[in-house]
Amino acid sequence: TQPPTTNCHHTLQLRVRYCECDPMGVAHHASYVPWMEMGRTELLRATGVSYAQLEKDGVFLVIVRLNVSYKRPIRYDDVVDVRATRSGLSPKPVTENFSPSSEKSNPTGAPAARAS
Repeated sequence: TQPPTTNCHHTLQLRVRYCECDPMGVAHHASYVPWMEMGRTELLRATGVSYAQLEKDGVFLVIVRLNVSYKRPIRYDDVVDVRATRSGLSPKPVTENFSPSSEKSNPTGAPAARAS
């Protein structure tokens, strides 16, 4: 099993849980990283590749750098769309980009953060 070799994207929808928020009801910045990892896993699954099978076959997709730029808050109980985009050809370096957004907290739909 090999990871997909073409550019692809997938959007995962999730709801912000109480435990992911600070006392003001704003999603804590540390909550974004697991959301992005969930998006990454679902992006693979959407292209017909199981992350578990890749690892079983000895293929490991190692994160060597993660840069997150926070733009606006996401709040408790918001429905968040985590858009994951992948470009590059394995085994060469692969770029994955993530942009979580919440229509409830930001009706324009602009990303609450960008990560690569």
